[in-house]
Amino acid sequence: MNQDERRLEEQSKKDRITQPDVETITLINGIKCKIRPLTFKEKKEYLDLVSSLTPSSEDQNSSTDLVGTYMSAQVEIAWFLLKILNPKLTREEVEEGVNGTILKKIFEVTFFDPFGFINVK
Repeated sequence: MNQDERRLEEQSKKDRITQPDVETITLINGIKCKIRPLTFKEKKEYLDLVSSLTPSSEDQNSSTDLVGTYMSAQVEIAWFLLKILNPKLTREEVEEGVNGTILKKIFEVTFFDPFGFINVK
């Protein structure tokens, strides 16, 4: 093992200790992104974003392109979640690189619930 490999291995060990929940995903356009569970503050910001993207009842009854609104909202949500650890990522890169499978993985990691095992009815 050469010096660069050792350095990378040591950095990897440090990352596992200091960032145990960070995962790396690859978008369909080849861009690698890091994701992790959201903090409570980030969850609140997410809810604020979603409420701002939800069409009002007046908009829902108009001839607004709801499909376009829906797709645009998905891109905004994915971009919001990805740019937390990938601040240089652009909206266009997200729009071109995220599909349903990747979005599902993003949600599984960012909205991890440690109490999900409790079967509350």
